Amino acid sequence: MSAYLSYLYEQLREKEEQLEKLQAAKPKLEEIQQEFKAKIKMCKEPELTADTYNGEHATDFDKIRTELKEEYKDMYDGQLEDILNQIQGKIEELKDQIKNLKDQIAAEEARLAAEAKAEAEATAKAN
Repeated sequence: MSAYLSYLYEQLREKEEQLEKLQAAKPKLEEIQQEFKAKIKMCKEPELTADTYNGEHATDFDKIRTELKEEYKDMYDGQLEDILNQIQGKIEELKDQIKNLKDQIAAEEARLAAEAKAEAEATAKAN
């Protein structure tokens, strides 16, 4: 096996390992994103009414809870969504790289086989 072919196989192994890790991480992050979505209502619990809580502090507290809810929503709708999109982009990129490496490996193996055949024929003619 040529050094170049060994290099290609090593690159292929690394890319497949990276792909496997990303493909395993993506569903875990999607699950976390769903958990975030399901628990957003907790940002406004317990519900406060004019009978239970009022005045300047109640208004400030309610404003803080509203801001918290928006920040919380940004985490799963913005930040986590961006990360998931980046992961998907990297998965597609790795798939393309793996395909290219497999094509290079096939071409190199064909080249080596042709080279070996030519050497065998040359040796046979010399004898």
